[in-house]
Order: sequence, then structure tokens, then C-alpha cells
Amino acid sequence: MKANDAVTGRSGLQEGDRASDNSLFAAYMSLGQLYYQAGKTDQAVKEYETVLAKDSTVIPAHMLLGIIHDLKKEHDKAQAHHKQALKLNPKFAPAANNLAWLMAEQDGNLDVALSYAQTAREQQPNDPHIADTLGSIYYKKNAYLLAVTLLKEAADKLPKDPVVQFHYGMAQYKNGNSAGAKKALQTSLNAQQRLLRIRRSPERRWLVYGGRSHKKGFTPVVRSLEGHSTASDF
Repeated sequence: MKANDAVTGRSGLQEGDRASDNSLFAAYMSLGQLYYQAGKTDQAVKEYETVLAKDSTVIPAHMLLGIIHDLKKEHDKAQAHHKQALKLNPKFAPAANNLAWLMAEQDGNLDVALSYAQTAREQQPNDPHIADTLGSIYYKKNAYLLAVTLLKEAADKLPKDPVVQFHYGMAQYKNGNSAGAKKALQTSLNAQQRLLRIRRSPERRWLVYGGRSHKKGFTPVVRSLEGHSTASDF
């Protein structure tokens, strides 16, 4: 089943029924996003769960629930929703990327996390956020040369992202490039201070739906949701 078919493609329904259901799903999803943006995550969860109660194959609902549960430190639930999205579409890069990151961050099996990240990379080879995820996992596996190559790609494409710059700097340091590390870490610090000046925290980019220009595919699923970064190692 294609990702967008999860919302629109259910056989056996009359056209009028499908249109009605699609409008209803869109309303729940939009309401959930409004709740999320207002910081009312519990209400957002209820809206997305209502969608899944009616149709468990709606991939965006699984993705957004995965993100919200992670932000609420409910990591098992977060992984479960991303795994379900992958079950529905095994080549769905956003779910594979997010699951790889979650497993790596929660001290999961790095080999399994690496496999998910590689799946995401195969589907979207030019996405800098996926390059960052994959590079970060290689860093954790002490494969610093591979990490530097991928994180440089991510850092070049995302020069104002403090988390990516931090990852790149740490990888260069571990690879013996002190000057390069200092430059990237200073770039990370400057970017972080810039975010603080506009009263924002560093973000972890979460892929939700569609191709990475992204989190597009249904409206207006955001590309970046406030997330997490750590300042000590990765």
C-alpha cells in the first residue's frame, strides 16, 4: 500500500463514503496538529488515536503519534508507531530514519538502527537529515571516518543547524582533526545562540511524511518538530 493510499484507498466504499471519510480524517488530523502547536499534546494524541481507531493504516497518524510520544519520553510507544508505519510501507524513509534515531538515542541495538538508517538513505540519498542520522550512528559505532563523511554532507547542506554542526564537530575531533572540530563546534554555538535570541531551542528534525522538502504529503504536516539535542557527545 502506498503511503497516500493509507488515507484515500479503501476498496468497497462508495465514492461519497470515501469523500466523507477523507474529510473526516483530514479534520481529525488538522485538529490534532492545532492541539500540538498549542502545546496540548494529550488532546493531539486523542485526535490521532481517533483516526487510527477508524483506520489503522493512516501512516501520518502513526508518524505524529511516534513523535509526540518521544517528546513525552514514552519511547516504547514512539518506536511502536514508527514500526507500524514501516510495516505499512517498509520503504518509508521518514519512519526508517526516525526509528533509527530513536534506537540510537535510547541505547538500542546499533546494528538494527544502522539497518533502518541505511533503508532511509537508500530511499532518499540526498536528504541531509538522514545523512546526519546515519553519520551519528557510525559515530556511536566508532567508525569515525564514515561518520565524518556523512556528517560533512549534512553540515554543508544545513549550515545553520546547531545539532548537525555539533555532530560534525565531534566526529572531526574523534577523527583527529582538531582545527576542523573547533570550527564546526563554534558554528554550532553561534547557531544555538541565534536560536536562543529568537526564543527557540535547538531542534531535532523529525521526518513525518513525504519526501524531504518535506513533511509534506498532507497539509500542513510540519517538517521540524521541537525535539531534542544533547550537548555531551551525541
